[in-house]
Amino acid sequence: MLLISRRAGVAATPAALALVLAGCSSTGATSAASIIADLQAGFTALQTQLPALAKADPGLAAAITPYVGQATGLLASLTAASPTMTGTLATIDGIINAILSAASGIVPPPYDLLVEGLAVLAPELEAVINPLLSAPATAAARMPFPHPHVADLAQARALFAVYR
Repeated sequence: MLLISRRAGVAATPAALALVLAGCSSTGATSAASIIADLQAGFTALQTQLPALAKADPGLAAAITPYVGQATGLLASLTAASPTMTGTLATIDGIINAILSAASGIVPPPYDLLVEGLAVLAPELEAVINPLLSAPATAAARMPFPHPHVADLAQARALFAVYR
């Protein structure tokens, strides 16, 4: 069951909530181009919401703003054909882990949904880059971040589209 605060529910449009509540299933294997697009959407949504997050939780916003800026900059011109794609995606995996670590406390709604979306993206990202890395990142190295509201990649994509 998706629990949304009254403030978040009032702020979101019915169409946006319908997308979140749809509960679509993941499409399975993710390509490099697809994960890059998902990361761009996720970090754009998070960057768009940073000013509002700063009002709701200034400490958390201050902690993650540099990471969001770095990831957004790295993703701005990244494509699956980029020669530096694997290294850049590995860096972004580290950025996601840093954000999840910084957000390990309570994240105020609706921003918790965006952080949960990144948590859902992390294993998808690792599945894309690990075969290309000489020293693969492991899921065990990532701090577990619960994501009770975002069940799968399709829901994460819908959330990123809503909050862009």
